[in-house]
Amino acid sequence: MAAHFQFDSPSFKLVARGLVALHQLIKEGNDDSPEGEAVRDALDAPLKGLNRSEKERAQWLSEDLYSVSEPPAEITQKEMDPQAQQQLNEALEARQRREWDRSLALLRRWRDYISPALLSYLRGSIWMEAGNPGVAAVFYGHASESDLGGIGYDQWTPQYSYWKRPQKLSDGGLNILE
Repeated sequence: MAAHFQFDSPSFKLVARGLVALHQLIKEGNDDSPEGEAVRDALDAPLKGLNRSEKERAQWLSEDLYSVSEPPAEITQKEMDPQAQQQLNEALEARQRREWDRSLALLRRWRDYISPALLSYLRGSIWMEAGNPGVAAVFYGHASESDLGGIGYDQWTPQYSYWKRPQKLSDGGLNILE
């Protein structure tokens, strides 16, 4: 059985907060601003405190955040086939086993077969269950914004309304966000 980890080391939590803040600035077109530079500078120390698996997780988180912070590309969703359905089921089962990294990796690999709203909702639920509601809120927000089918992901994610408020940089060293 694989180990289940909450993504809760102090350094990783700071990196995750910093990545969320940086991707919000990217989304706003302010990544080259003094605030963007401050976030990058504040990330230096916590990044050094990550172990190898946390560094990989941070890189994948950044990639996933790009997928929801950049304007949507003209990509046609592929039709769900039996193999993709099997892998989606495996991702859900991995989530139930608290194998967060594996579940996120499977979603990332098969994302072309999953609606953007559902993909973001699943990512958000994984991050919430793994103990990082700030990251979850980004994905929940994207699920709500991308919900063209009217499923109502915003109703399924009451935490989103609390966490969607803009966060500010703090002046205090490693505390990247309030």
